[in-house]
Amino acid sequence: MKYLSYVLFIFLSVMALRAMTPEARRSYEAFERKAESGDPEAMYRLSALLERGFDTIPADTARSVSLLKRSARAGYAPAMNYLGFLYQTGFPANSGRFLAENRDSALIWMRGAADLGDAKAAHNLAYLILSASDGNNSCSAAQDSLAADYLGRAADAGLPQSMTLLADLYARGRAVPCDTARAVALYEKAISRGFPDAETRLVNMMALRWSRYASSVSLSEALRYWNLGAYAAAVSLLRQIGPSEPQTARAYALLGHAASRGLGMPYDHRLANEYFARAAILGNPSAQFILAETLEIFPDALEGLFPELPDSLTPSALRASAARAGITSAEAAVAALLLPVSAGATI
Repeated sequence: MKYLSYVLFIFLSVMALRAMTPEARRSYEAFERKAESGDPEAMYRLSALLERGFDTIPADTARSVSLLKRSARAGYAPAMNYLGFLYQTGFPANSGRFLAENRDSALIWMRGAADLGDAKAAHNLAYLILSASDGNNSCSAAQDSLAADYLGRAADAGLPQSMTLLADLYARGRAVPCDTARAVALYEKAISRGFPDAETRLVNMMALRWSRYASSVSLSEALRYWNLGAYAAAVSLLRQIGPSEPQTARAYALLGHAASRGLGMPYDHRLANEYFARAAILGNPSAQFILAETLEIFPDALEGLFPELPDSLTPSALRASAARAGITSAEAAVAALLLPVSAGATI
């Protein structure tokens, strides 16, 4: 296996040249012999190469499909999964297909790969089952339960897509008991692995519940989500904090920070200035420092935002106020904004 990976690496590295060199040709021929000798992984990788062609190697759909089938029949799980996928969609997706759509064949190959421990196959199998099930009869319920089992395997293997789809089931109580806390935990785990779809679904599920949070809880949760990288969730929570709450100053400052970076909301320099100004007026030192720097560069940054600007919104006054709270740099201002909420620290 290590030899195959090395040969393939050398081949693809050299193939990056505009034309195939003698060295690349020898590497390719060695790789091809490995596949034709019956090595399942080599057959699968050569099939992938021939599916589209590469450099001077032309596409060869017939041979690609033949190699893929041989690899799958030899029990190579990635090939089994991909063959199942092609049976699901048909291949190629035009007239004269080499593989006609066949859901039963797709299920057989994907399940075989999943049972061999292929996490992607487990996810694909679950998705295929769920997309075809209406959940209205005992047969559908049994299929949904099977899908949930395979999703659990894929989620345990670390696939964020599977965590998200499994969270959807827990949120709706489909095939598993309704469990919002479990759904949230799965969405958050998927978010931490860089899957943005999970955050969208989390916000959709939790927005109404978040609207009932006390302001202190909203701020604390917003900061937790911000530090998780779930900026849309953080912004949604910050917007729940009313204008007369003790946490409002920091909420406005964080919303200004979000608008100034395009995090969780579209980038909007004017809106950011408005949020920072409102936070500064309410006494947030981070907002005061950031706004002071902005006004020193753009003296008219607040023009038209307020009927009359308070004297406290001059660069010198803002810097002095921020300094009294220990904020003397932009880095310190941002760091203070993102500190966890502590008892009595609401600005």
